[in-house]
Amino acid sequence: MVLQHTAAQVDCPGWTDVPDVPYYFEPTSEYTTGRTFKRICLGLDELPQGIPVNAKLLWLEGNMIENVTAGSFNHLASCQTIWLQYNRIKKIEIGALTPLTSLTTLKLVNNRLTSLQPGVFFNLNTLRYLELDHNQITMLPANVFSDLPSLVTLNLNDNNLTSLTNEVFTGLPSLKYLYLDSNMLSTLPSGVFQGLHSVLKIFLNENLLTSLPAELFSGLPGLENVN
Repeated sequence: MVLQHTAAQVDCPGWTDVPDVPYYFEPTSEYTTGRTFKRICLGLDELPQGIPVNAKLLWLEGNMIENVTAGSFNHLASCQTIWLQYNRIKKIEIGALTPLTSLTTLKLVNNRLTSLQPGVFFNLNTLRYLELDHNQITMLPANVFSDLPSLVTLNLNDNNLTSLTNEVFTGLPSLKYLYLDSNMLSTLPSGVFQGLHSVLKIFLNENLLTSLPAELFSGLPGLENVN
């Protein structure tokens, strides 16, 4: 059985309002098999309560959520995909994502994040796809992604990054695709990509880079392409 949540009648320019589609999907839901998802606007300003513990996909795109607080995803250890793009998220509290031990995809595109706290991704050992593009992130602390051993794709395009530390991408043994396009990077430290032994492609288009350190891409045996 699929429980339903009726969308609020709010003004969402550019979005399709789908009042009878559930915002979460249980394993047997017809919506999870062979269906094209429409964009939905529920008018939510906080994460909803009462989501079934066996929900696999949480679909909250295009709302007005500002904070992801500790306890928001308690009891959702079976959830595999969370779509939170096109909200107003400014902060993800430490511990908020920790219960999501089966999560493989987290979409946070087009929010208002300016930074990420160390430990924010703790316990997300199964996460493979992390989309943080089109935010306002200005800096990334060292080791911020080190709790993501299964991460394959990290998208940081279209943020406000001006610099990166040598330790920012440590602890990512499975990473294959790193997107850094359309930031404000003017220099890169020579060891910033060290340890990314599985990386295939690194995207650096539309930054302010005029030169690169000679050893920037050394020690990356699988690297196929740098844009």
